[in-house]
Amino acid sequence: TAPSLKYLRVLEMFSGIGGMRAAFHEACKLEGWSIDPADVKEWIPLEASHFANTVYATNFAVPYAPLLTQNLCTINQSDVEAADLWLMS
Repeated sequence: TAPSLKYLRVLEMFSGIGGMRAAFHEACKLEGWSIDPADVKEWIPLEASHFANTVYATNFAVPYAPLLTQNLCTINQSDVEAADLWLMS
């Protein structure tokens, strides 16, 4: 059976247009897990490029704007410590 992801909080650093997120969803499918994006409690893409964020929001129907457009060098520990899974593309 598929694990419950309803409490999962993901921080996707250098998210670009969402390749790592797409790969995560594909990996889940390969394991036979039906993962609805709404199943994940929180998925926060972190990307400095406004253009990439626009494409990302379109690719994944992100209902909020803007995405976290911040340089990683300016992130504080308190900004990211609540994430359960950290991804870097």
